[in-house]
Amino acid sequence: MTPPSPRDPGDPPHRARFSESVNRDDAVVRCTGHLSEQGADLVLGAVEVLRREGHEHITVDLHAVASADETALSELRCQCEHAPALRGAIVLVGEDKSSGG
Repeated sequence: MTPPSPRDPGDPPHRARFSESVNRDDAVVRCTGHLSEQGADLVLGAVEVLRREGHEHITVDLHAVASADETALSELRCQCEHAPALRGAIVLVGEDKSSGG
């Protein structure tokens, strides 16, 4: 097993790893860490699964997100407002995070 390489001091600061948890009973997707575009895609995938399971209203809780890329937040907002299958179904809470990149 190869040990991790030392961090270059010029590298950007470490971003908290993104994770999500889904409460299927309450239709809530809770996110933590740094929300990137890839993280936003994961969230939207979880939302689509909840919609297919019959949930009409889904909450995406971003309160525990440490930082977020503006493109990731824009993607979530855009899908919430314009995607026919999701329009009116998603409520984003805690999305006023400062952009991390």
